Amino acid sequence: MNLTGTWRNHGCGTTNTALDVPASELPCGTTVYWRVYAAGPYVGGASQTDTFKGDDCTYSVPDDLKATPLSGTSVKFEWDRGKDNAWFCVDVAKSQSDLLNFTGSYKYFGCGTTATTIQADGLDCNTRYYWRVFAQGVTDAGHSVVSTVDTPSCSFTPPTALKTTDVGKTTATFSWTPGVDNIWFCVDTAKTVDDLRFLTGSWKNYGCGTTDHEIDVTGLTCGTTYYWRVYARGTNVGGHSIEANFNTREC
Repeated sequence: MNLTGTWRNHGCGTTNTALDVPASELPCGTTVYWRVYAAGPYVGGASQTDTFKGDDCTYSVPDDLKATPLSGTSVKFEWDRGKDNAWFCVDVAKSQSDLLNFTGSYKYFGCGTTATTIQADGLDCNTRYYWRVFAQGVTDAGHSVVSTVDTPSCSFTPPTALKTTDVGKTTATFSWTPGVDNIWFCVDTAKTVDDLRFLTGSWKNYGCGTTDHEIDVTGLTCGTTYYWRVYARGTNVGGHSIEANFNTREC
């Protein structure tokens, strides 16, 4: 065994006794030889060799396309892998004609990826995009069906509907409703309104950078009134929600 040519390894370092290897990482329609290497405290060794035959090289395009806007200029694209799909590329355009003819507003993202999801940045706000996935296989290549996604407006608005739940002596859960063009969040707390507004004294922040709309906070002081608000960062600007307050439980 020379570990050359078509040799590849998978899952090195796993402590499991089973491993799923994507079909795209194996040669289709071909007999594959495989074995397991195990490392012990002082020595290692390989098992006996077994064989199996890869699936037939029958190509099919990706399907079940899904697009999730992350901000006015960013979208997460996802899809299900077709048969004999080695790598992918996501095509987008502002019209179906541009998309199909690779002209005008046509752009592509993530070409060469073997994953089934990518994040595309630099899109235009408040725009309908037509998109599809190109897949290259061993025996063929082609595009998925065309789908659409609408990016939201980039007219920033701060979070609303602030809510405090599960309040304990030193803990609380904060939640809110995102505004328009809110990419990530940060929760500010303080024991006075002035400390909260001027980021001084008892002011603290939590969860900065989170894209969730709820966080759990610990380390608060029992029997204390807290003032809090949520900061949201948008594509070009950021801003704070209105202020709210709550009382932690008595000591």
